Amino acid sequence: MIISILYFPEKRLNKDISGTWKLNLYTMDSDTIYYENAEKYTLNYFEKTLGNLKDSEEKKRIGEKLYNQFKTAELHINENTITAYKFDGDQTKINLKYKLVEGNIILDEKANQKYKYTVNYNQETDILTIKQGDSKMNVMSRYSRLRN
Repeated sequence: MIISILYFPEKRLNKDISGTWKLNLYTMDSDTIYYENAEKYTLNYFEKTLGNLKDSEEKKRIGEKLYNQFKTAELHINENTITAYKFDGDQTKINLKYKLVEGNIILDEKANQKYKYTVNYNQETDILTIKQGDSKMNVMSRYSRLRN
């Protein structure tokens, strides 16, 4: 009994989404999430997206630049407001109100007309998924919590 407690501690579920979130690189085709600590794979991803470039040194340089920008992306969330998005030193105020009801995120409809966000939160993995856009064009981003 004691051994199982030591090796398999009970996972704590977060009851809210407030805190600072780090962007994960999510690729639709391979269903893989790349985290910052998996630098080798993330750098390879950015280099692959530059497949049209012939010069491997240029591809590597641009890939590293994209990767360094990717590492700066953060989403800031307060108790009832998605407040700001920070990327490459620039901060964009969002101020989108939400309610967390039984694990579901309900966004303020009037304010969300501008952004067209759909936000999902997985309590078990502590991953926040944000889809932005409409049926013609949308972007999916996934975030991991940095700190509360």
